Amino acid sequence: MEGYGLLIGVLSPLMGIGGGQLSNLLMTFYGHPIHQSVATSSGLGVLISIPGAIRYIYMGWPEAMEFPDVAVHQPPLALGFVSCIGLVLVAPLSL
Repeated sequence: MEGYGLLIGVLSPLMGIGGGQLSNLLMTFYGHPIHQSVATSSGLGVLISIPGAIRYIYMGWPEAMEFPDVAVHQPPLALGFVSCIGLVLVAPLSL
């Protein structure tokens, strides 16, 4: 199964899709009910997005310090490259 995870992790970004599509297909192929495979990929999507958001926050701070002109053009209440206003508006709608 680790080989499948590695394969999905390599192919998904190359195709520009999330890993949920491929992992749903794989779990259904191995006999898991579709409800279980969709729930598993949804749960993993949350676990993947949280470190990604933290990384965007972390990577945006040095850029703001190095280029103060760019920091002026950031939206209000932004943490690094993450807009907190966008987070508050989009997160409930995505649930």
